[in-house]
Amino acid sequence: MRLFVLVTALAATLAFAASAGATISAAPADPNLAPTRANYQFLDPYICGGTDPQNGYQTIKLSDPRPVLFKFGWVAMQPSQMTQFFSNQHGTYSIAGADSFTDSWSTTSGEPATSTQGITWSPVTQTSVSNNGTTVKAQTSFYRAVLTFTQTGTYTVTHTLTLDKTVNDGFGANQKGSYTNSCTFTVIP
Repeated sequence: MRLFVLVTALAATLAFAASAGATISAAPADPNLAPTRANYQFLDPYICGGTDPQNGYQTIKLSDPRPVLFKFGWVAMQPSQMTQFFSNQHGTYSIAGADSFTDSWSTTSGEPATSTQGITWSPVTQTSVSNNGTTVKAQTSFYRAVLTFTQTGTYTVTHTLTLDKTVNDGFGANQKGSYTNSCTFTVIP
């Protein structure tokens, strides 16, 4: 009987704690919906709070009918360099504020990774990018998650990418180590 009371009290405490703080939810982005401002509100772990003229300030509006797209990725010159990237990197990100969220992914045998939250990096595709003012062909893959917020407030997103060995993307060598970026953004009604 004592064990039953203890387990019941623990379950009630955990249920109360879970209901006290809402959690951010994530789902894979619709691959048929172009990742544009017409379709999404953007959240980028590298420029939140910034004044980038293309991306603007990082303010998420709960009343906006467009979903929130959280996106980052990797660019390399050759498909083999993308394989090298996925074979030698892993990472995590977390969002903390009134709500919270964490996701992570591991190294693979060279294909785009799937995170612990079920978000798969996009297939590697060819694109054109600017390299010191010259347009060149390159390969890209992106982590794209649609996030749902339920609480207003100021949040911090922390993103860490770890390279288990030096990875060359064709533009230069990215040294072995962990790279962490942290910034804040605001969710308003």
